[in-house]
Amino acid sequence: NTVQINSVGSIAEKDNITAFYTAVYHTYVSPTTFSESGGVYLGFDNQVHSLTENSNYPMNAYYTDLSIWDTFRSQFPWLSISRPTEMGDIAQSLVAMFEQGGDLPRWPMANGYTNTMIGTHADIVLADTMAHGIEFDYQTAYQGMYQGATETQVNAGRSDIQDWLTIGFIPYDDDGDSCCNTLAYAYDDWCVGL
Repeated sequence: NTVQINSVGSIAEKDNITAFYTAVYHTYVSPTTFSESGGVYLGFDNQVHSLTENSNYPMNAYYTDLSIWDTFRSQFPWLSISRPTEMGDIAQSLVAMFEQGGDLPRWPMANGYTNTMIGTHADIVLADTMAHGIEFDYQTAYQGMYQGATETQVNAGRSDIQDWLTIGFIPYDDDGDSCCNTLAYAYDDWCVGL
């Protein structure tokens, strides 16, 4: 068992135990395993790849459909603790997406970018996974993180990157989401700096 509940307190009541373990189960139903039983998957370059083609960081599974903006602060740190092997594969999947598609994704879906949401929160997921000591290709991950923090991206970059790099914030008169983007980029950059 990943988590066990002792018999002290209100959490030990049957309804609470059922609700708790149901919530734990829900943390494990995503992201989607996108690799096939033969150890292959369709990459962000629309080519078939092997889970073991990176011999230094072979994966057990390739994952996609990561709603990173929704889950970077809860599900992924939890997976780092409760399922570190899977979290390593998730992180390496993000690295493979960068290698095959050119950018770290914001919200990957199947084998492509959605360019949905703000920020570059894959930075947060990767930094947290590194902080937990889970092995994956840190060097290539950092290249993707740094690129996303300093350059315009084709598929999943930060909006208003030039304002961010030049003046250190996003002005409201340039972007109605300026406050959200400024805070997101600050947190993303803090993670890139780890």
